Amino acid sequence: MKQLYDIIMRIMGKYDIIMRISVMIIFIIGLIMFVIGSHLAIKALTTETWKSRSEVLASEKALVVSAGWISKNENLIDKIIVVDPYEGYDYWFAYKPTITSEAKDFVISGRVIELSTPQIWFNFYIFDSNNFELWTVGGSYSAIYEARGRTSYNFKISIASKDNVPDILYFVVEKTVNVPVLNPKVRVTINISWVEKAPIRDSSKYLILLPILVIDESKDTFLRGVITKESKDIVLKGYATEVRGRKFNFYIMDSENYQNWFEGKTYVAYFDEKNVSSTLFSIPLTKDQASSLIYIVVENPLLDVDETVKVTLILEWREKTSIATIIREWILGGVITILGFIFIMIAGLLIYILKQ
Repeated sequence: MKQLYDIIMRIMGKYDIIMRISVMIIFIIGLIMFVIGSHLAIKALTTETWKSRSEVLASEKALVVSAGWISKNENLIDKIIVVDPYEGYDYWFAYKPTITSEAKDFVISGRVIELSTPQIWFNFYIFDSNNFELWTVGGSYSAIYEARGRTSYNFKISIASKDNVPDILYFVVEKTVNVPVLNPKVRVTINISWVEKAPIRDSSKYLILLPILVIDESKDTFLRGVITKESKDIVLKGYATEVRGRKFNFYIMDSENYQNWFEGKTYVAYFDEKNVSSTLFSIPLTKDQASSLIYIVVENPLLDVDETVKVTLILEWREKTSIATIIREWILGGVITILGFIFIMIAGLLIYILKQ
């Protein structure tokens, strides 16, 4: 052992300057590790820390939404009306079609043509009940449509609203000259068309978010995130885009306001945009809001066109450091502190040896 000690001393003596520098470096490294480790260990036990977290709840989730407005068409009459020899006119009637929901853009259109050879001129009228009665007694009347002295008519009549469509429509063919041998034989073909609001359950689709859960109603798909009770600064971010650039309505709301919206009542949404082809959103949520059901709703406002809207949802929040994380950081700080202390002890031992 004495011989080994002598050898070490000779080597150290030969490289005295290098050894002293090396010892100093070891000491400094140990001191730095000791300070950092102590700081980490103390901080882990005494400091409340919050970490930023995020979770993608839906990525390009496709919602296929049926048309919000549907074209309707119904035949009112397709009949040959023949005026009897000793009558001045003849008629047929049709009832107003059944319209079950909100509707608009009413149009009555048709073609009326005399079938005799050669053709006979005639007059043609469309009345509601009251004006038909007035016309038959020679009173002052207002016709929905009136044309005189031709062998055929093509027409298109716009009606302002559902309430303006008469309950009964009368279609009247009248002789232009009251002569028994001139009896018009007229084919009357008339339709009514309109645009009807589709049921909201058909023209909208939604996702339900409950900070940790998203449900696609059509496929019962569950997409999970993680938020603990010790969380704050919760933000729901994302975007929605129609794949063909068509317009859609987009809402984010709680369950109560969704129900109001669904029933056509007044509602308040966290986010509400209409007639957009794409939209971005960033919505801060309180803990109460984040703990309740949130509806992400896509509505189709278009006529006879289905849509596909892709929705991306990202939940961001700050989360309090867990006990496990604190213990892990405390252990890490302790290990670094011990290693730093060991380095300092080694440096001290080497300094002692150099002084011998």
